[in-house]
Amino acid sequence: MNLNERKEELKQLALASKSNGAIIFQLINENVLDVVISKINDKKTNTVVTSLVKKGYLTGNEQFIDILSEFIYYYEKWFAPLSNKKVYIALILEKKFPKFLVCKNYWGDNNFIPYYQFNMKKVIVENMYDNIKFVYNKNQKFFKGVGINNRLSLKNSKSIDVLFDFMKKLIWCNPDEFALFYVFDSYKKSINEIEKNGKTTEEITDYVQNNYYIQWSRLIENYQEKITLIEELFNSII
Repeated sequence: MNLNERKEELKQLALASKSNGAIIFQLINENVLDVVISKINDKKTNTVVTSLVKKGYLTGNEQFIDILSEFIYYYEKWFAPLSNKKVYIALILEKKFPKFLVCKNYWGDNNFIPYYQFNMKKVIVENMYDNIKFVYNKNQKFFKGVGINNRLSLKNSKSIDVLFDFMKKLIWCNPDEFALFYVFDSYKKSINEIEKNGKTTEEITDYVQNNYYIQWSRLIENYQEKITLIEELFNSII
């Protein structure tokens, strides 16, 4: 099965079987997931609940759609007030190969839930943490105050939890801010997309960095204004 054939089958599976199938269809159709889709193989995944999957297994494509769907549910659960959800999830996944999306472990087996949750959080915070390090020098006091430094390891579950907890709060304090693009998108992509036109790489980097400083200042200002109310809300519902 070539890439285009697999994408067509995946789109039909998404629409036929998932309540968020329209988002999955769009992500596939817009070529956001081409890198990870190219890594899908046809090895079957054995299921543990035949009442849900009567044939007792998922095909490679069915497993991919199942895991991607659960990832989207997870993302929507924690970032419920976020505007432009599909746009931001595309920025999270674009041109990446999150290995958990092609894992053959069955989501319905509780033994694998910690694996999936760790890796879902990890891919969600990756771009944000890169961007934090990019603007860290001008916001060092703030980031240290929320438990973030510029030497965290994304292989460490405690570091991932710190970043994910901060990201949740940042988004709930800024649900419809344009500046959230500077959380979800990668500053490296912004640098690469600017035409040089005689500019040096250093000049382009400085330009992008100044723009990120401005946008992150807005996000931080909103965070500081609203975080007490947001934490009270979290404590009342979680």
